[in-house]
Amino acid sequence: MITTIIVGASLALAVAFTLAWLLKPSLREQIEAPKHLFHDRVRQYDQDLNDDRKRPGGSSDAPE
Repeated sequence: MITTIIVGASLALAVAFTLAWLLKPSLREQIEAPKHLFHDRVRQYDQDLNDDRKRPGGSSDAPE
């Protein structure tokens, strides 16, 4: 009995969140913002690292 309630509630919440995600673009942007922020920070880190290595006297792959 309790497992049926838990599974039913989980499915209902999953459907509700999926519908909200599909129908509300502003909610979708808010939900996905951390993913995009992380991706932008990783890209900036990679760019900074590559710029550092291209500079004369920049860091190398070998540890100090």
